[in-house]
Order: sequence, then C-alpha cells, then structure tokens
Amino acid sequence: MLFKKYAEKFPLIVRSLINACRTNKLAHAYLLHGDTPEIRAEFASVIAQIVICPDKDDKGAPCSECKTCRQLSEQTYAELYTLAPTGKAWQIRVGEHRNPEPNTIRWFEEQFYLTSIAVAGKKIGIIY
Repeated sequence: MLFKKYAEKFPLIVRSLINACRTNKLAHAYLLHGDTPEIRAEFASVIAQIVICPDKDDKGAPCSECKTCRQLSEQTYAELYTLAPTGKAWQIRVGEHRNPEPNTIRWFEEQFYLTSIAVAGKKIGIIY
C-alpha cells in the first residue's frame, strides 16, 4: 500500500529509483527530505521495498503484499537497522571503538560487516 501511495505522490522519483534498481545503478545511500518524519520514514520503507521485494512486477515495482514488503512497511524486517538521535540534545553518539554500545554510529556501522541472513540477502540501514 505504501508503494502505491508514494508512486502516485512522487511518480518521477519512484520511477527513477525503480530504473536505477533494474539497471544495478542504485546508490548506496539516499538523503531524504520531507515535511514530516512520517513521510521520511514511509518513503525510506518504499525505497527498501524497491530494492528487496522478491516478487516485483515486470516493470520492477515491488508487490507491496509479500512477507518482505509487509515487514519493511511495518519496520519488522529482520535486518532493518535504524539509528535515531537520543537524549535532550537530540544527537547521535559516536560510541567507543572497542565496545560499541547500541544506538551509536559505531554500533550501526558494525551491523553491516557481517553477511546478511535474510532471505533477500540484503540489509537496510536508516539514520533519522
């Protein structure tokens, strides 16, 4: 459902992302800017669906109905890692190099060193 919503709202951007994915020219990171945190979070899920959906249609659009798409839209995908500011200062801490604590940049970066165990074989990281 999210995909259709954003495909109608931002058709050129969505088509460009699908084309980039189909031609293996997808960037390793995208910077999203939007009016509300909800729009940014939802659109990040749409990008993840475009990349990971195993049941894409003939044009490369995600199905939005398979288990993987549902998990991405609900943010329950096994290898979806998010990092958000915490505390009164709303900052993301860097963390110690030898013992990275959760919710630090070093912990977030460490999550991507190991091979993916997910069915799609890909990990998704979102920094808010």
